[in-house]
Formats: sequence, C-alpha cells, structure tokens
Amino acid sequence: MRRVPKLTQRFFDRRRALGVDRGPAARAVALAIGELVRAELPAPGDFETLMPPVRTVHAHRVVARNLWILYVFDDHSVTAVTLTANPPVPFDS
Repeated sequence: MRRVPKLTQRFFDRRRALGVDRGPAARAVALAIGELVRAELPAPGDFETLMPPVRTVHAHRVVARNLWILYVFDDHSVTAVTLTANPPVPFDS
C-alpha cells in the first residue's frame, strides 16, 4: 500500500536545526520517508514512543545515520511529525 507523505513544520524546523536539509544526510532522510510510504507499517524495527506534550508516535531510524523520524500513519498517509538525533525510548503499551 502506498500512502501520501506529509511533513509537518516541526519536521522541517528540526531538519534544518540538525543540519540535514541538504547533502547526503538529507537524501538519506528522503529515502527513509519514501520507504515509509511504501512499507507495511509499522516497519520492522520501528517502535512506539512518546513525544511531548503527550502523543504516541512511531520511531523509524534513518539507515546508517543517528537520525530518527517520528511519524504517525493511517490508511492514506504517513506524517513525519519531527526528526531527532537522540534515539527515542520505546514505549511499551
């Protein structure tokens, strides 16, 4: 199933703050988002985590980078909520 990718302003702001808005790191993040829109979600290796204020999101690691995309999804879209360089803590529900 292919979903529509959506990127929040918070995602864009964090991407810029982390310095991954161009170059190889930016391409790696774009490839990871492309994988998410085509994958059966949550993808293998993804897990739920909490994001402030209080929201449950899924975490997806960008291959070969210490970057994590925090996202939510439904049958039609994948929304990249934010990007972080700090490994998120899994949330066991």
